Amino acid sequence: MSNKKTIKKIGSFSLNDKKTQTVMSSLSMLISGTGVGLIFLTKAYEKNVTPLWVIVLSIIGFIVAHELIHILFMSVFALGKVNVRIKFPTIAVGSDAYFNRTQYIVIALAPVIVLGLAISICLLILQYKFLLAILLVLNFASASGDYILTFYALKQEKNTYFVDTAEKTLIYKQEVW
Repeated sequence: MSNKKTIKKIGSFSLNDKKTQTVMSSLSMLISGTGVGLIFLTKAYEKNVTPLWVIVLSIIGFIVAHELIHILFMSVFALGKVNVRIKFPTIAVGSDAYFNRTQYIVIALAPVIVLGLAISICLLILQYKFLLAILLVLNFASASGDYILTFYALKQEKNTYFVDTAEKTLIYKQEVW
């Protein structure tokens, strides 16, 4: 007797709907406010040796690095089948590949973890405390959409698959009969 497996679409979600946008904005502002408060409490701004243009370029570089990490992890799991959608002021990464729940969560959280660790290490050893503090706050605040994607994924059963088109995420369930 052999088991047949099928994958059936069971739903979808998008970071572009109003309710999710409101939650993302609120979460991002809460994290940003907390981070800015910590920058002032620790007085990281007092010995700022970083010119404004370097801060601006670093923020742009950070955004690019964040998306490149999504692309890297998605490419590994999707075997290179990745597309990028740029709709100012956002960049979205997608693929037609099916990702299991663990893969989807890794893709979502990889940038905040990788960049968070890198920036934290730099904060401990380099003199650019103000710049690095800004980048660390930006790292956690800008990942609000990634946290929501992870939340949605964790609500699903383990045999669930995700297709992230860069505009919305389609949810599939593997059925064995």
